[in-house]
Amino acid sequence: MDFHSISVFRISLEELCHKPKDGYPSCCEDICTFFNSYTDAQIEALNINLYSDADFYIKKVRIKNSDLNLSARDGYRLIFLFDRNLKVCSLLEIYPKQGKYGKSNIDKGEHIKFLQKYIEEKKNNTLILHDINNGLNPI
Repeated sequence: MDFHSISVFRISLEELCHKPKDGYPSCCEDICTFFNSYTDAQIEALNINLYSDADFYIKKVRIKNSDLNLSARDGYRLIFLFDRNLKVCSLLEIYPKQGKYGKSNIDKGEHIKFLQKYIEEKKNNTLILHDINNGLNPI
């Protein structure tokens, strides 16, 4: 399966990983560990569906923060889109529940903005491909 990201995700990830002392340096590895721990079917059955239709779904999942030794409940929230036909996962947003950049939730309907950004960037061919087995490094 391929993993892409939109610019919103990359900006959030850069913010989290920019200053390791803030407690987020393992964010990329934590995301990779999450996706490598589950099958596609198991991921589809997880947590909160923000949107779903026959072709794709948008999901918000909990991911542990291994740097701060926080469980998934207190760690990160990852929002992603999975295209069922292409078997492609597009990372839309990441945010921690605690710490300097912590927030309790995304705004209602914000996933629609992420979807619009995904459609725009896919059309403009500006999605970035990532290596899920190598710390989310761009390919």
